[in-house]
Amino acid sequence: MGVRSLVFTNDFSPQPGSCDILLQSGLTDKKISPVHLYLWGVLFYQKIVDEWSANPEEVPYHTCVNALEALGRPEEALQTILKHPRNWNPRILARFYEELGRKEEAILIYAGLSYYSYKLSEAYYPFWQPHYLQEGADLCEKAGLYERLRIYKRRAIEAWEKMKGNIGRSLHFIEEAWLFEEVGYI
Repeated sequence: MGVRSLVFTNDFSPQPGSCDILLQSGLTDKKISPVHLYLWGVLFYQKIVDEWSANPEEVPYHTCVNALEALGRPEEALQTILKHPRNWNPRILARFYEELGRKEEAILIYAGLSYYSYKLSEAYYPFWQPHYLQEGADLCEKAGLYERLRIYKRRAIEAWEKMKGNIGRSLHFIEEAWLFEEVGYI
């Protein structure tokens, strides 16, 4: 489906990302000016939002949120997420809070998620412990919890040392490289 037909149909099955790709590919078409492409993109995203407002069951929530984000309306996107919290990952909510400058809310979510990852590291098979600890450390970094970040990284290395002899050699090098690459970021 070309750019022109995408904008003037009522088919909202393409995700906003695919619209971006179509609009980018339209830049190579000498018959279409960049201004028209931009306006078509705005029109397309606005049609998604309008369709979702009229028939929310017909358009997925994430498509509407992506369209609002593309239109530069992150506050409305956040409100859509908050109206339908069961459909969203808490990380997405934290990202929107961050983008809107609401750091305190984002930090609370990241801190909670980091602790949850830490608890998961204690519950699963030893192979997954370094993974969950590393995920927790990444979330600590987003929350600005640097002391906890160092603890999680150290525990991830310790968990790796305990279990690295129990995995196949082909995985051993990949997993070790991944872990130490992540630890190196500190």
